[in-house]
Amino acid sequence: MTHQGPDRPVAEEGLRGVAQNYGVGAEEIVRKVHRVNEARDVAMFLLRQKAGLGLKDIAGRFGVRYKAVSQRVWLVKKRMEKD
Repeated sequence: MTHQGPDRPVAEEGLRGVAQNYGVGAEEIVRKVHRVNEARDVAMFLLRQKAGLGLKDIAGRFGVRYKAVSQRVWLVKKRMEKD
């Protein structure tokens, strides 16, 4: 998939949508945590796939390393393929 550049309004809208769907606040999704958080993983996936943000941009927003973002995006993609 090719990206034509980050779409920040889409990114913010996506975060709000994920938060609403999971019944949590957007700030809870981007808060740095050390446990599995499906809403957080889905938000990272959507920011990467739909908003076109780079791994480093997403990592900065979530307070993690870009490798962690890559792993979470990959896991969400694999879960979607299974379902």
